[in-house]
Amino acid sequence: MKLGYIGKPYLENVNQSNDSGSSTVTELNGLLKQIPGCGNSEEDDISSWLDCDADDAGFQLMSDDEIIAQVRKPNSDDDNSESDEDEVIEISKIRKKVIESNADAFECLLKD
Repeated sequence: MKLGYIGKPYLENVNQSNDSGSSTVTELNGLLKQIPGCGNSEEDDISSWLDCDADDAGFQLMSDDEIIAQVRKPNSDDDNSESDEDEVIEISKIRKKVIESNADAFECLLKD
């Protein structure tokens, strides 16, 4: 059972209303002990599970200003621009084939 998805930001929010993060770990440990197969967990295990994703950007809570800064940050990944160029070339080739096949179809209609 992986509890890393709860993450440290969850504890920070809980700590705002409940000044004791250890009581949250204790509560989680109590809940885990009720789940079959999870009775061997200790509070240290739960703390390490919660802390393991603390620095993962996918689990961080960000303020509005932080979100705006992240969105506005220039994308330094040149691979995306190359793939965009490749897509434009592919679309151009497809359009050319469609135009050619439409022209061929139109010629066939004129012959009849």
